[in-house]
Amino acid sequence: MKLILIVAAVILAHVFLLWSIFRTDPASPLPTPPAPGEQVDAADATDQAKPEEIQERRPLAQVDERMNFDRFSRPNLTLSGAVAELAEDCRAGLLVDWSNRRVLWEKDAARAVPIASMAKMMTALRLMEEVDRRADWSLQTPVRVTRSAAAVGGRQVWLDPRETFTLDELLKIIMIHSANDAAYLIAEFIGEGRVEGFVESMNQRARELGMAQAEFVNPHGLDTRADGPQNRASAYELAWLAARLLEYPRVVHWSSTWTSSIRDDDARFDRFDLVNTNRLVHSLSGVDGMKTGYTGVAGFCLTATCRRDGRRLIAVVTGSPSADARNRLVEALFEWGYQQ
Repeated sequence: MKLILIVAAVILAHVFLLWSIFRTDPASPLPTPPAPGEQVDAADATDQAKPEEIQERRPLAQVDERMNFDRFSRPNLTLSGAVAELAEDCRAGLLVDWSNRRVLWEKDAARAVPIASMAKMMTALRLMEEVDRRADWSLQTPVRVTRSAAAVGGRQVWLDPRETFTLDELLKIIMIHSANDAAYLIAEFIGEGRVEGFVESMNQRARELGMAQAEFVNPHGLDTRADGPQNRASAYELAWLAARLLEYPRVVHWSSTWTSSIRDDDARFDRFDLVNTNRLVHSLSGVDGMKTGYTGVAGFCLTATCRRDGRRLIAVVTGSPSADARNRLVEALFEWGYQQ
């Protein structure tokens, strides 16, 4: 009997020991995984989150990774007389009802054409993707101006090698002011000194997105020679690229900003005012992006995004004879499109 009691006591002791090891502390419950599609609050983010900012993307109707306009419907619509007359002057164009996956109007939309500074949309996308990807980067990461970036011509903010800007400031400069020197500096920084390597990544990303016609030769869209290679893409590809950028709230914040400035607190330099090259941001209801472009070869170009009453339209116009003609066409397209 004594032996039985000893054995029973040993068994109970082992059971208690195992229970103590594997029990779940009711004061520290295991976290419940989020339901499918549920957003995780920024306060619950892991310590891998970048300080003071969570680069949260907001997919638009769950856009496919690869471009596929074959899935979009094409209702039998005809531009009204006044809009059709304006559309005659552009080289190529497209109007997409992104919310309802409808192509409302197109003109040579599959043909690659020169795009000038609209190439900066891919530069901005590569920037945001790299900030998302690299744990040690954020939009507050500082970038020292290089002599090579300061030497880039065309439209610029006159970068000085004595200056340092954050990636967010450089994003602001290219999305509002379309500065070539800032776009070059972004490419140089991300490419670790090799702008050619960054351009290679632009083209690789275009292939990954299904942009088979697109070709990027530099990060800013400036043509060094009229008879040289040009940044090219089709209207389809530019609309798709704009849709990718709409997933990044910070990009939309700057592309929809009418005026801002830099060097406000630097006594060494005068304040530099930035005015959005996309005048429709200021004059047309709902326009929140995305990028203008102009060279002698490309003509006047614009990829524009607009949101009204929860409905998203994207317009692309290339090769217009003037900025005014381009803007009037895009405005007319949006007004017509929202009636369809």
